[in-house]
Amino acid sequence: MTYYTPRSELYPLQYGAKNPILRTITTEVNHHDPEVQKIAEALTHLIHDYDGVWLAAPQIGQDMRMVAITERDTRGKKMLTPEPVILLNPVIIDHSDETLIGEEGCLSLPNLYGDVERFRAVTVQYTTPQGKHKVQKRTWFTSTIVQHELDHLDGILFIDKLL
Repeated sequence: MTYYTPRSELYPLQYGAKNPILRTITTEVNHHDPEVQKIAEALTHLIHDYDGVWLAAPQIGQDMRMVAITERDTRGKKMLTPEPVILLNPVIIDHSDETLIGEEGCLSLPNLYGDVERFRAVTVQYTTPQGKHKVQKRTWFTSTIVQHELDHLDGILFIDKLL
């Protein structure tokens, strides 16, 4: 008999400000790697399972420069795309001079919230799991998501940037 193991058991959410996994600078990935494809698929599902709007590979215990983000409207309420977007090896290559301050929280730090200053717009360069290189400008709420998630890839938590 074969038993199904839920993804959330295979990739449990990492918690805590002192968790060494969440404080590690992650390793770049290659989209040809089958493990990268497996984690990309897991992130796509886990972002929904954990009821999040963003999720980084370190948050599920993976040392990979990979994030899943959802496309939301400027207030973060309405989903603009049906599935999360997976970014491999994302890098911010440009940003606006204008910043905004908004309240952030994190699945890995439940019940903690605080104001963080972020760039209003960022241009991010990344690779898709299919190997396509992309450069996209993200604004408002999605810009905040990208910056928050890229911080995770460098071992930085939003509480490190509280105002």
